Amino acid sequence: MDLKLLISLILNAGISIAVAAASLTMLLHGKGTLASTGLRMLRYFTVDSNLLAGIASLLFAVYEILLLTGRMEVIPLWLYALKLSGTACVALTMLTVLFFLSQTIEGGLPALLKGANLWYHLLIPLAAIIVFLGFEGTDMMTVRHCAIAVIPVVLYEICYLVNALRHMENGRVSPEYDWYGFVKGGMQYAFFVIPFMLAVTFGICVLLRAVSLLLA
Repeated sequence: MDLKLLISLILNAGISIAVAAASLTMLLHGKGTLASTGLRMLRYFTVDSNLLAGIASLLFAVYEILLLTGRMEVIPLWLYALKLSGTACVALTMLTVLFFLSQTIEGGLPALLKGANLWYHLLIPLAAIIVFLGFEGTDMMTVRHCAIAVIPVVLYEICYLVNALRHMENGRVSPEYDWYGFVKGGMQYAFFVIPFMLAVTFGICVLLRAVSLLLA
């Protein structure tokens, strides 16, 4: 039996279970900083990115079972690309929390690491990065796949911006509709935040791909 594949299967299954547990906690009991109950929790990229990573991990675990049982010979390229996207998105979430939101949100980092957000903002991203780097290196992915992996961030930024524009009054957006505070200084900041986030996400993808290949 391939021990490395088995460990990867266990870790991917663990990530998917952790995402499911954190999501259920947020859904039913979401309280505190950057938390909401019900479907309103989906307005946060934190939740969306973790759900993406959880789904990718679950699918990867399923395919790894097929590999271990001899019913499949190789994991498809589209799943590697999905895994890269999910890992990059939760990495972006973690970096945003550590280097931006911890400085701008009342209560700082401790407030952002409570309840489900401890898993969303730190533990799941770290686990996803470790699994991807240590167990999922493949030479099938190219830089083009890194660009494709950025699509979830593009879609979220469009939704965030449209929502902010719909609730803008006197040139300002209420914190209720600008929950990350990306445009609290004015909508002109969107012209900096949007390309910056895309560039960072693409850079994360390229770095993840490169390091995973080195460690493969």
